[in-house]
This record gives sequence, C-alpha cells and structure tokens, in this order.
Amino acid sequence: MESPDDISILPDVLMPLLEQFYRDSAQDRLFARIRHWQRRTGLQATSARVRSFQSRWVSCDANNTLEFHPRVMELSASVQDYVIVRELCHTVEKNHTKAFWGLVASHMPHWQRYHQVLERAVFGDLV
Repeated sequence: MESPDDISILPDVLMPLLEQFYRDSAQDRLFARIRHWQRRTGLQATSARVRSFQSRWVSCDANNTLEFHPRVMELSASVQDYVIVRELCHTVEKNHTKAFWGLVASHMPHWQRYHQVLERAVFGDLV
C-alpha cells in the first residue's frame, strides 16, 4: 500500500498495530458497553475478552464467557450494542431458536437492522 507521500505502508506491520489499538479500545469502550447492557438486560456473562477468530465477530462459550474479535471495534456503536445484546442472550439461550430471537427482540426491538449490517460486514471491508 502506498501513502500519499509515496511512503510504503506494509500490511504485515500495520495490521498487528491496528489489532493492538482495537484491543486497547475494547478495554476502554467495549467492556463499558458490556457492563451497561448487563445492567440494562439483567443478563450476565461470566467474563469478556478480546480474541482473534478466523471468521466470526464474537462468541459465547459454554461457560458464558463472551469473546470479541478485535475488529468489532470497527463496527458502529449501535451494531456493537447489538452484538453485545445478542451474545448476552446466548447466556440464557444457546441456540438461535425462536425463544432466543424473542429474547433479543425484548431487549432490542429493532435488532434486525443491526443484524443486516453485521451480516454484510466482512473482515477486510471495514478498515
């Protein structure tokens, strides 16, 4: 990649720096949003952390630990909130059943619009 000043920017140098920036940002902003949504929904995760995945944004494991890909920080705040609410709902309903989506809707009535944005977002398209 070339910059306007003809200085080469090497992706193998830039991407680790960008990922660390996202990890640091998640510690400050994303985790505060998780605490907000836990209070608002009454749903509790065991813990939350940032972890790189090959092809997913977020995961809720069997122990109710929420794991967010660093690039979640590239998503808008409203889509981040949707991802948080969705994963908090997985602490109660593990599968994408009608009950699960009903629980998501009870906390975020317009979840479908954020779901569509997330479905269209592809790693590599956001930076």
